[in-house]
Amino acid sequence: MVISLDQGLIVLLACAHPGIVNMLASIKNHFDKPLLAVLGGSHLKEANSERLKLSIDYLKKTACRQISFGHCTGEKALDLLKNLPVYTPLRAGTVYKY
Repeated sequence: MVISLDQGLIVLLACAHPGIVNMLASIKNHFDKPLLAVLGGSHLKEANSERLKLSIDYLKKTACRQISFGHCTGEKALDLLKNLPVYTPLRAGTVYKY
């Protein structure tokens, strides 16, 4: 799901089975706005090291202001993501304002 605001896009992922890079690239091609936030399930739990690196490098390049993943992300990915200044864990009850 994409929420389009004046200042950019918020992407809500249930679980990124097609691949987070594929999904975000498709969204960026469809909308002419920057990504503000990507929230939800990244489906990186079963990703190998190469795919993890590719996915996290892509997220860095998006210049997203907020990345919050939870469901199906996996411990390896979460360990890498926590080093990104824009990453916060996805938790029930969290309020995001844009």
